[in-house]
Amino acid sequence: MTFRDLTDIIGPLELPIRGKTYTLPVVKAPDGAKILAALAGKGELSDAQLHKILLGDVEKQMTDDGVTPFELDRVLWTALADVQKGRAIAEVIWEQGIDPKALTEATNRAQRRSKPSAAASTTKRPASTSTTKKA
Repeated sequence: MTFRDLTDIIGPLELPIRGKTYTLPVVKAPDGAKILAALAGKGELSDAQLHKILLGDVEKQMTDDGVTPFELDRVLWTALADVQKGRAIAEVIWEQGIDPKALTEATNRAQRRSKPSAAASTTKRPASTSTTKKA
C-alpha cells in the first residue's frame, strides 16, 4: 500500500467566512510544542505570540476584511483545537463553538475510531501476578 502525503489528508486549516476562505499557516513542530507546553502549564506564550503562530499574516487580512471579534475568536479556538486535539475536534469547534458536551462527544468518537475494538484484539491479557489476598 502506498501512503498519500499527510498534507493531502490533513492539510492547512481553510476556514470560510462570509464567502471568503482564509488559509491559516501550518503550525510547525517547535511552535506546536510551545503551545502544548503552555497549555500544560510548562511554558508561557503571550497572546501576541499565540496569534502569530496560529494566524500569521492571515489575521491582518481578516481584520482588513472586517471580520468581527466573534468570528476571529472562533478562528482562534478552531486553530488551537487543531493543534491540541486534532482536526476532528477543530471541526466541532468550527461548527458548534465551544460546547463542552459536543467536545466530549467528539473526543469520544475520535478516540473510538483510533482504537481497535475489543473483538479485533487477539492479544491476551496477562494473568494477575498479585499475591495479596483480600481479608
